[in-house]
Amino acid sequence: MHLAALFRGVLDAGSRPPVRVASYTLEVLEELASAGIASNSSDCALVLGYVPSCLDFEQVHRLLKRRYNAPCILTSTAGELSSSGKGLYVSNEHEPKVLIQEFSKSLFERVEMDTIELPCEDILDGENRISPSVRRERIAKQLSQINHEISPEPGRSLVLTLVNGFSHCENWLMEAVYQDGRFSQPFIGGSTGCLPGAGHAPFHDEQALRNQHALLCFIELHEDFYFRLFKSDNFLPSEHNWMVAESDPAERTVSKLLCPQDSRPREAIEVLCQQLDCQPEELQQRLVNYSFATPVAGELFVRSVSWVDLEKRCLHFYCDVPFGAELILMEQQSLSEQTERDYQAFAEGLPQPLGGVLFDCIQRRRNNPGELEKIQCFKDFPIAGFSTFGELFGVNLNETLCAVFFYSHKDGRDSQRDAELDDYNDYSGYFKRQQSVARNLWRAIRFR
Repeated sequence: MHLAALFRGVLDAGSRPPVRVASYTLEVLEELASAGIASNSSDCALVLGYVPSCLDFEQVHRLLKRRYNAPCILTSTAGELSSSGKGLYVSNEHEPKVLIQEFSKSLFERVEMDTIELPCEDILDGENRISPSVRRERIAKQLSQINHEISPEPGRSLVLTLVNGFSHCENWLMEAVYQDGRFSQPFIGGSTGCLPGAGHAPFHDEQALRNQHALLCFIELHEDFYFRLFKSDNFLPSEHNWMVAESDPAERTVSKLLCPQDSRPREAIEVLCQQLDCQPEELQQRLVNYSFATPVAGELFVRSVSWVDLEKRCLHFYCDVPFGAELILMEQQSLSEQTERDYQAFAEGLPQPLGGVLFDCIQRRRNNPGELEKIQCFKDFPIAGFSTFGELFGVNLNETLCAVFFYSHKDGRDSQRDAELDDYNDYSGYFKRQQSVARNLWRAIRFR
């Protein structure tokens, strides 16, 4: 009963903040639910639960619904991020906890959710039977049935997006979104993650546990608030770049590259071994300090290699790298220093956020163990998030921290309202430009 009394004391202490973050073991959640504590549920608009994949999702969701009279979305993670602990990157290895993030009705005026079934069953079976155009059409048909009265006003509405992490459908989803043309809100989110060996990365959309789906959570902020989007990675471009001359978007492989000074495609492994002065069997280790990026709307979006397949002579990526895409070799920098610099530049002229949601690539956690505890720029306001199997920032990308931060107009007016419309046009045009580049490259290779 001591825990229940303590929790009531927290709720009664002053007015409820717009964003709250807390972490609980399953046992504590059971006790709170048994005590009948409702966590001011009448004032809660949305609950996000970040759940280690070793826990029972149905049980967690059932316990949360006993506490909250609000939508409760759960996502499987490859690690959690929170400002409520000792460091940003949470370690749940010894005592798994559920990280809970609450958003009040004073902040979120409207929340609408839709679940899209993704055409990925063949991919999950290790096959590739469906063409990209058919995948896009199946997703587009479901999108056409969505009809929400969410305000398109810049800075007030966004779509928090979860995609099952083994579906490989992130880019087809976003192509279908831009093809539809009705959703001008920014899409930000990530691909659900899991602990090593789990083999599945589900999310719970209030109705069921999903493994082959995408969740689109349309959010409209109250007129007194606004949001800003943030993106950071720890890579700088080198002077070396290539065009993708042979790839498989379903398998996410790249087998051939076209060098700028050459008109003939060459094996990707051969090209990189020559560039990095190593043997094929050394390439995997040599790439630890490098990644790749594709230009999108004047910015570089990271696409990282998951492994070098010496048997099939190709590179496996964590993200779809289509035929005709430009790949720029990127050199790794200090994760903590670059994140701090990027956030300070972003925050200049803005008040302190009321809270935020973070989507961070699992590779940032794995590849920079000595840097994680040095990131301190988010510790003074309530944030939560998770390590993903790929981030979504208008388009799919890797090894990047993506975030949405919330602000009050009372703390300072929003000066970047028109930026979202420019981003929408840029991201929408990216897929069309990519198709045009691919057609021209195919002709150049075919008739050289």
